[in-house]
Amino acid sequence: MLSAEDDDHSEADAAIRDITRRLGVTGPAAAETASQIYLAAKKGRIRFGYSFRQIQAAAVYASCRLFGVPRTLKEVASVCDLDFIPLASCYRRVVEDAGLTMPIPDPASYVSGISSRAGLDGPTERRAIEIINAAKRLRTTEGKAPTAIAAAALYMAYMELHPEESLDPRTRVTQQDIAEAAGISEVTLRNRVRTISTSSTKSRSGEAEAE
Repeated sequence: MLSAEDDDHSEADAAIRDITRRLGVTGPAAAETASQIYLAAKKGRIRFGYSFRQIQAAAVYASCRLFGVPRTLKEVASVCDLDFIPLASCYRRVVEDAGLTMPIPDPASYVSGISSRAGLDGPTERRAIEIINAAKRLRTTEGKAPTAIAAAALYMAYMELHPEESLDPRTRVTQQDIAEAAGISEVTLRNRVRTISTSSTKSRSGEAEAE
């Protein structure tokens, strides 16, 4: 006969598998790891301040981060019908209570998803990744949201590769389109474009002076 604790674990496992399925995360490893994170976090103080659903969602996001699965916390909040800000707070507590050390996400891993949602093409994706790699070499991406860097690189790549299309209101992909596909504001997009452009310009100036 199952104990109440076993029954809770079973329900949590089912809920976590459902979240990963709705996020399109394939394979059992991410869900199994999320379940382990959930159980580890519940042993800490977090159980007094957040709902089970919030802890499960945060555990899934943490697992995605650990496995390098490019999903944002906003996506997790959306599929779980949770408010973003409390979930972000819950995620930070889950990481602390479960004793996790989270890897820094690679902005390049978000390019494909954002590009697909914004209706951009393969060459634009590839150019965006080149822009990201150049920015990483200059350490421009450090401390910046990976989705914002990816979105900025895609916008820069699109403007570079499709200058004529970008002027046609019937066919162009706008800053708003890309920002919405990335789940960020247009202001954030413009700021990250400025960050990447400024660092790139400074780098080229330094190289010219050295010659």
